[in-house]
Amino acid sequence: MIDTNFDVIKILSAGATALGAGAETESRWEIPSAHPDPIDLAVGMPVPERIPMASLANHFSNVLSSGRYGEMEYEYGRGKIDLRELLNDPNNGFTSLSQTPDNFILFNGGSGCMESFCATFLNPGDIVLVEGPSFSGTVETILKYQGKIIEVPMTAEGMSYQAIEEIVAKCGRSGEVIKGIYTIDDF
Repeated sequence: MIDTNFDVIKILSAGATALGAGAETESRWEIPSAHPDPIDLAVGMPVPERIPMASLANHFSNVLSSGRYGEMEYEYGRGKIDLRELLNDPNNGFTSLSQTPDNFILFNGGSGCMESFCATFLNPGDIVLVEGPSFSGTVETILKYQGKIIEVPMTAEGMSYQAIEEIVAKCGRSGEVIKGIYTIDDF
């Protein structure tokens, strides 16, 4: 007989239980900020007038008419072997270590990369330094793996090196383990 009183709560991971269900519109995954007008990095919505529609239509048309359908797909596995070989070649200046292309994993975006990083390296209580403000999706992922987040203040040049040095020294004294630094590219 099938148990109709199945309680999914009983099988949730500790990380999912700690994080809770949440909702798309709530901001409890964000890092508390003292800034009077913090920027919500939960979603990226471009201004419609700024989207280069004609250029995008032309590009999509060229790709579809060329038959290069692979350009419309996400990459699976570890990423394209030719790019991993290029990264592995010491003559290209990306690494001087003895590696193989299998030592490189390429991701389609930051969320999948952070999920893999946290699953591989983060133990409950381990620290990840993040810039403030930070992307709520990354915050959610770190919390799901029961990591501890320390926000690093920003300067005009990026994360404050002085703040990082102070955090590293404090964590060293207390025995806390820093496993990563998350920063957002700004070109």
